[in-house]
Amino acid sequence: MERIVLIVLLCSTLAISSCARPVRGWIPKPAVGQPYPNFSFVDDRGTTKSLSELLGDYTVLAFTRCDKDTHQPIIGVLSDIVDMNRGQTLVHVAGIDVHHSDNRGSGDARCHLIESHNDVASICDATGNVGRFYGIRQGDGFYIIGPYRKIVYSAPTTSADELKIWLRREVDALAAQRDRERNPGDR
Repeated sequence: MERIVLIVLLCSTLAISSCARPVRGWIPKPAVGQPYPNFSFVDDRGTTKSLSELLGDYTVLAFTRCDKDTHQPIIGVLSDIVDMNRGQTLVHVAGIDVHHSDNRGSGDARCHLIESHNDVASICDATGNVGRFYGIRQGDGFYIIGPYRKIVYSAPTTSADELKIWLRREVDALAAQRDRERNPGDR
C-alpha cells in the first residue's frame, strides 16, 4: 500500500511540474477512465497555480494552436458550453483553452494564464509541453475531466457539437443524482 501511495505522489509531482520541465519524445495520451494529467502555470500576478485549482465538476480542456487560428474560435465554443450548463446549480462546468504555437523563439516561455472570466480560462502553453503531456502531437483536441478527476471524454475539436450533447446529458444526470442525495425523501 505504501508503494502505491509513493508512486501516486511521484506521478502527481511530475504532472504538476510538466509545464516547467521539457518533455521529450512521445508520451502516451491519457485514456478515458484514467486520472487527468495535472500541470502548472503562472497567473497574471506571477503566482504558480495548477490545473486542479480551475477544475469544475466537469472541465472541458481544449488544446488549440495559435499559429493555425484555432485558438480564438474555441474560446467561443468553450463559453457556449459553460453558459449552456450554467443553469444547473448543482453541477459546475468550466472550460479551459490550452494553446500553443510552434514558434518558440518569441514571447513568454513560461506556461501562463492569459485570461480567466466566467469559468472560461485561456492558458498559453508556450513550449507545447502540456499538449505533449496530453498526447496532442498535431492539430487540436478536447478532453473532459469528470467529477472523479478522471478523463471522461476525448475527441478532436471538430466534434464540438457531439461534445455539447454528451456533456449536457452527463451534467443533467449528475444534477439529478445530487438532488436525490440531498433530498432522499422526495422520490
